Order: sequence, then C-alpha cells, then structure tokens
Amino acid sequence: MAHGAHIFAALCDAVSGLPFHLSPQSGIAEAQKLLSAWFGFADRPRPPIRKTIPAGLYLPQTPTPSHNAAGLLFSGGVDATFTLTWLKEQQAGRLLALSIIHSEDGLPEPHQLALYESYRRALAAQDVDLIFVATNIMTCNDRVHDLWAFATHGGCMAAVAHSLSKQVDRWFISSSHDLTALIPWGSHPLLDPQYSSDRVSCTHFGAEFTRFEKILGIVHGPVGSGTLAVCGDGVQGGAWINCSRCQKCLRTMMALDLAGAREQSISFDWSGYSLAAVRSLRLRGRNEVIFVQELIRAAVALGRNELHAALDHVLRKSWLHRRLYRIEVYLRMKLRSAQRFKAPLKRLKRLIYR
Repeated sequence: MAHGAHIFAALCDAVSGLPFHLSPQSGIAEAQKLLSAWFGFADRPRPPIRKTIPAGLYLPQTPTPSHNAAGLLFSGGVDATFTLTWLKEQQAGRLLALSIIHSEDGLPEPHQLALYESYRRALAAQDVDLIFVATNIMTCNDRVHDLWAFATHGGCMAAVAHSLSKQVDRWFISSSHDLTALIPWGSHPLLDPQYSSDRVSCTHFGAEFTRFEKILGIVHGPVGSGTLAVCGDGVQGGAWINCSRCQKCLRTMMALDLAGAREQSISFDWSGYSLAAVRSLRLRGRNEVIFVQELIRAAVALGRNELHAALDHVLRKSWLHRRLYRIEVYLRMKLRSAQRFKAPLKRLKRLIYR
C-alpha cells in the first residue's frame, strides 16, 4: 500500500472541511443538504466540488467480480451481524461481507487480524465470503474523526464500498436506529442511499427492527452471538474481544441477558456483569438514551424488575452528563479551532464525565 493513496469519501464539505464528489448521478448534494440541516454546519448547502482526501487503503485480497453478489459492510457489531443473518436467509445469490479495520498507518494489528480470522471461520460455515480492508480513513482527517458517529461514518463506509465497485455493485449499510427512534446520525435511511452512484447502490437496511429485536434475531439465527464485537474502546487484544465494562458493552450484555444468551455470548467477560455495574452507567447523548429506554421496555415485558429499576436509576442520574454533553457537541460542531486543543480537551472530558 502506498501511503497517501487517494480514496474519496461521500461526505459534504460542511462536515469535514473538505469537499467531495462522487459523480453526476450521485445524491451527494442531497446528502449535503441533510447534514447541513441536521447539524447546522453551514447557513446554506454548498455545491459539491471534486476533491480527495489522503487515506491509506490496504486490501490483501480482491474479491472475484460478480453481478449477482450483494455486499455488506460488516463491523461485527449487533446491527451488521443482524443484517448478515437476515440477508443470508432472504438474499438469493452470493453474499460478500467486508470488514473494515481502522488503523492509523493503514495496516492491521495482530489482534485485529485474529478477530478477522474468527469472523472468517464463523461466516465460512454459513457460506458467506469475508474479506477485509485496512484503512486510516477514520483518522486521516481530524474533522472526519471527531464527527465519526454523528455524521461521517456512513459516507466513509460508502467510500470503501465504492473502491470495490468493479467487484460488487450492491452494498448494504446497517441501520443504527429503528424507524420510531430516528435521530440525525451518520448512517440514516434518508442519508445512506444518497451515497449511491451510477456504479454502486448503497442501501440502508434494518430500520424496521429495534436493537433488541436484532439481538433476538442474532441469538436465534445461524451465526449466533459468539463473535459480537461492540466495544466502545475498539477491539481488545486480551482473552475477550470486548472490554465488557464500557457503556456499549454493558448495554449489549443487558440485551443478551434479557434474551437468555449469556452462555453463547463468549466474546464478553461476564464475571463483572452486575446490577451495580449497570447502575454506575451515565448517559450523555440521545443515542444512548434511546437504547436504554428500549432496554427498559424489554425488561418490563420480561418481568425483569431489578434491571428495570437499575436502568431507571441510570436515566435519573444522567441529567448532568446529558446537559454537559449538549454543550460539548455544540462546541465540537461550531468551533473547528478546538481541534488544535484536542488532546487536553479529551483529558478534561474524561475528568468531567467520571
């Protein structure tokens, strides 16, 4: 891989500070309008301009071209694993899963390759091809990295899919939220299709299902929950893929617990899972609140009163964190100059949210 190789990303210049363009047939202008309206990056959307950002791309194996194939951007998380389960049952023809490994230098780490190999074995048993691409597209630009969840991850994933347009021309991007709980987000049913072009179609999939319904589909599906990778701190290099302590891990563990799937979910360390650990959680953004409210509904329906009470406690105690987070997000969106102080601000952030 040549460092500094160019890969385009279907993002708007209001988000990243860099303008992008796919093709005259793409909906990039509509994506710009949506992102600008959601996040207020600009008073009015600006027209797309052709430009690239420097990002390394390492693809050790190129899939065989197939016009009957469907591609899935596969993270190993709940949403992508559910999409794979559903497509495998419903989709006719070949299914290719593409695992994107995020790397500062564009090259995979040993523990990332080990996780990929575990995915490959699990999916091979379901007759699903899996390849990986290592790229620094998430971190090659500070603005893209800072707004990864809010605005940029969908476009970056679409960019990687476009790099394989000669092999697969239909790609699925998994939903984060269901249709009853949509919020402005980097992957969205109104946004993802706009990253299509005359060469590639991008489909947002799974918004008809809640996160807990996806968990149930995974648990009772052929792939199972044994390789789920959801950790907010990234793939761990120890005995477990997930740290099993961060909020994303604990939320997923609660859902798996409610689904009766603790024994099969071997990518988590269950020794520290407890009501005390749940009660210690503090929520910040709407995204987190949505998923906790969904867990509360599931706990009530299943008669898990102790978990319901613990999650109610989390919601009540999170009011200060949520207010502080709104201020933080506003500053991140409006003050690009804050990027210069990113390291000390991150240290301050950890102190505030303790």
